[in-house]
Amino acid sequence: MYGQTEATARISYVPFEHLGERSDRSAFPVPGGSLEVDGHTGELIYAGPNVMMGYAACREDLAKGDELNGVLRTGDLARLDAEGYCYITGRLRRFLKMFGKRFNLDELESILATRIGSPVACFGRDDLLIAAVQDPEDPERVARTVCGMFGLPRSAVKAFAVNALPRTPNGKLDYQRLAEGEGTAHVAIAR
Repeated sequence: MYGQTEATARISYVPFEHLGERSDRSAFPVPGGSLEVDGHTGELIYAGPNVMMGYAACREDLAKGDELNGVLRTGDLARLDAEGYCYITGRLRRFLKMFGKRFNLDELESILATRIGSPVACFGRDDLLIAAVQDPEDPERVARTVCGMFGLPRSAVKAFAVNALPRTPNGKLDYQRLAEGEGTAHVAIAR
């Protein structure tokens, strides 16, 4: 299944009889719900009766009424295939814009992991792209690969090696720990 707390946890699911086919997709909105992808941003939008009414930061906010009107902008980037299966491809806010180029960090991680042959976590700011690579012998190769692929100056890319990419308790990459430990908990660094 795929879900978010703002939609009482469940948004879509894969029918039991199709579970063994593919593990990278979630399909078919829950009964009463619908999925679409915003044509401009690529963001997955869910509509259904289980969408929350809005956020409450103080007691007065509880009187606001239904601010979302059953529509949840998930913050996830996705694509839908011809069968109606939904593929989550990244997060809307996991982007950097450097030298006039926009980088989807989730896509960059996937491309680099394939080219390098090791797991990669990318993060940074709009003047520096940082790649943490699990157990590479040569982090400089990672930096050169990024610069060569995207025409970035060498000073705009930093790569470092880690023994293992840190994970949060729910198994997601822990980018905050990587950023905090960047340059300290590494095996080698290339700048």
